[in-house]
Amino acid sequence: MQFNHIEYAVEVAKAGSIRKASQNLYVSQPYLSGMIKGLEEELGYRIFNRTAAGITLTREGEAFIRSAKVILLEIKKLKKSMPTWKNIH
Repeated sequence: MQFNHIEYAVEVAKAGSIRKASQNLYVSQPYLSGMIKGLEEELGYRIFNRTAAGITLTREGEAFIRSAKVILLEIKKLKKSMPTWKNIH
């Protein structure tokens, strides 16, 4: 799992759709959809329920996104406090 995969999942949850999140992230919708599917396969559970009306978080997805936000916040703090981390992804 890479940090950007965590960022992608958080953005999809925030945007409420893969299409909107792909626009916000400046990546293609198929690419983002594939990244999310790969992340779910790696985790062994679904983060999102997909419907024609959009996406919603699964119970496991809610827990994942809560934890992911904490992780991303801590990474941001590390990057801010350690200048050598600025170029680490």
